[in-house]
Amino acid sequence: MYFQFKLNPDTEFVLESISLLCVQQIFYYWLGIQIFYKTFFESCVFATLESLLYKWEDGYFFTTYQQFFCNLLALPLMIDFVHYMIDDIWLRILLFPFSVWTYEYVTTIWLRSIFGKNPCWTYLGKDGSLFEGAICVNSHYYVRWMALGALAECWGIV
Repeated sequence: MYFQFKLNPDTEFVLESISLLCVQQIFYYWLGIQIFYKTFFESCVFATLESLLYKWEDGYFFTTYQQFFCNLLALPLMIDFVHYMIDDIWLRILLFPFSVWTYEYVTTIWLRSIFGKNPCWTYLGKDGSLFEGAICVNSHYYVRWMALGALAECWGIV
């Protein structure tokens, strides 16, 4: 005989948030507080854009706190590190979709290993869906992520 223990959704939310925040505290201790403020702003912009795109395409607003936390971790690599490595603005914009797809794949694996699922997105059933719905490689998403890369270049100028 064994005991079965299930957390209620509120406790699950708190534990998920604490675990993601712990990882972020270590990450930003290493990177510095200025990067945190910049990335926090970028994550807020992305969450707003994502909600608006869902409303436009699917008819409802949608984003998740898990994705917000993951963006806080990934955006310094996707934007600041790429700026450091690649000087040409046009090349960064053209390559930005590959950065997003890498982020989506790695984040899906990470979230599935921690929480058993990826509550942020799934592309299952869409044309171009790969890796059990982790990413969607088609022209629609390539153009969308390229536009987001161009926007990221704009807020990098500010």
